Amino acid sequence: AVLLYALLFYTPRIGGLWSQVFYDSLHVPVFGLIAVSFYFLWRPDWARSQILRLVAAFAAACALGLVSEIAQMATSRDASVSDFVADCLGAAGFLGLTVALFPAHPLAWPRRALAAAAALVMLGWALAPLTLVSAAYLERNAQFPEIFSPDSAFGRKLLRLQNIRYEIVVPPETDAAHAVITFLDAPWPGIAMHDLSPDWTAYGTLVIDLEVGGANPLDINLRVHDATHRQNQVFNDRFNRTFNLEPGRHTLEIPLADLHDAPQGRAMDLAKVSELIIFGAQANAGRSFRLYSVRLE
Repeated sequence: AVLLYALLFYTPRIGGLWSQVFYDSLHVPVFGLIAVSFYFLWRPDWARSQILRLVAAFAAACALGLVSEIAQMATSRDASVSDFVADCLGAAGFLGLTVALFPAHPLAWPRRALAAAAALVMLGWALAPLTLVSAAYLERNAQFPEIFSPDSAFGRKLLRLQNIRYEIVVPPETDAAHAVITFLDAPWPGIAMHDLSPDWTAYGTLVIDLEVGGANPLDINLRVHDATHRQNQVFNDRFNRTFNLEPGRHTLEIPLADLHDAPQGRAMDLAKVSELIIFGAQANAGRSFRLYSVRLE
């Protein structure tokens, strides 16, 4: 009951992507335990067989999940179809494991194995978002001080794309892998790298390797902020710089001292850097550039 109440009415503090996905993933074990509790403790008169008891427990857990999502509409939180699906998968997965592992069930071992396999597939599906985000964090930590690598297996999880067309290109050996970023006709098109490895204090320079396409110069804007900036979002409380770049390959080198001194009235905390954004202007819709890497040196 306490866990269910927390899922319904507790709004977690603003945190990284992993903590948000982890909190959402709690729907799986919570409604799994609810379904198992229904199965063992609730015995309606019409559910005289084991199959009917399983159906009743599953239906009751799913109904409670649906009601809980509808109830959230009366709070500051929104109903979520993905949360409801996680509720149902958690209920089905835990009930499958109960059938497979509980010794009192008169099932042959092949059927137990089938129930266990089906349960694990459903739980794996339900927990896949947490697994993928965890893999992205592990890869992020392993490749640091590389912040952006276009051939990263899970790096897309830690990117936010706004009003751009984004394509990863892995060319022949004559060139390096890169992302082609094309601005769309919409406000502030760009790419945000969030949930960064936060401690940059051991490094001295932020390096961005890119190539501008087309025949005319292109303005590329860079924004970097620390975790404290999330609380106010003021323009002069972060690092902002515009680069007017001619067509061709460029290596931008920004001293981290510039980031440290950028916020007005305080110093940026280089041990808690949280987001880096590369973006353009709507006036440059249709223009593109290649992004090869973002790294610290």
